[in-house]
Amino acid sequence: MTFSLLVELLGTKSKKENGKLTIIPPKLHTTDTFRLSPSEYSLVKEPITTTVGRFLFNKILVEGVHLQNILDYQNVEMTAGQFGKFESTISNSLKDDIIDTKTMIDYINTRDWLGFHLHSTVTTSFSPAVLKVPPKTKELKKELLEKYKEEIKNGDTAVMNEIENKLVKSMVSELGNDYGLDLYTSGARGSLNNHLKNTLLTRGAIKNPNSGKYEIITNALMDGLEKKDISTHSNMIVSGAYPKSVKLFQRTLNHVNCWKAC
Repeated sequence: MTFSLLVELLGTKSKKENGKLTIIPPKLHTTDTFRLSPSEYSLVKEPITTTVGRFLFNKILVEGVHLQNILDYQNVEMTAGQFGKFESTISNSLKDDIIDTKTMIDYINTRDWLGFHLHSTVTTSFSPAVLKVPPKTKELKKELLEKYKEEIKNGDTAVMNEIENKLVKSMVSELGNDYGLDLYTSGARGSLNNHLKNTLLTRGAIKNPNSGKYEIITNALMDGLEKKDISTHSNMIVSGAYPKSVKLFQRTLNHVNCWKAC
């Protein structure tokens, strides 16, 4: 099961003849369905309807790294949450000495090979629709910011959280089944309540480490920062980086002291 074979089966290709570009559709789509029985594939316990993508996942990440003794055929949509459960089973099996470290290493290497290599071939991208705020959501934001302007001014995080949830819900509803949402809703890349919200809707509440109070940035990152929000946004950067830097410094200092003592 080589990368070139996967591209040959799943990749959209093109060719240029006489100055004209022709798009060649893939032989198979990961979402194509088919019936699979135990007589055709040993991981299957009963006849099932599955997809090309799920079959390849099992072929490569279960059978391919010899995990048949701990996992049956995975006939589920591999969202971030479902993939977490899948990996928990593998990790627990390592912890309980059901599989050895060599098998775990093979799994990690194969997982990363599949994920990184196949990304450009089958993974959807953001669409134009998810790079701008729908008109109805824009209007809702304007109404909510006006309605709760005093609460926002006073750094009311509960009210701001409610506003954010309403805006995210509105945008998702307006976008409907747009393919650009797939990366968000699957958990494969980014999240609705963090990346989409911060990028397109509102940056939200940020704690001021000096006053101990929260300050609210109503602009999203795509809107750009107003002059009055620069220091507040800087507090977010410092609050994220400073504790990690201090912890790393303390750990390094402990190592140095340990070596001195030795």
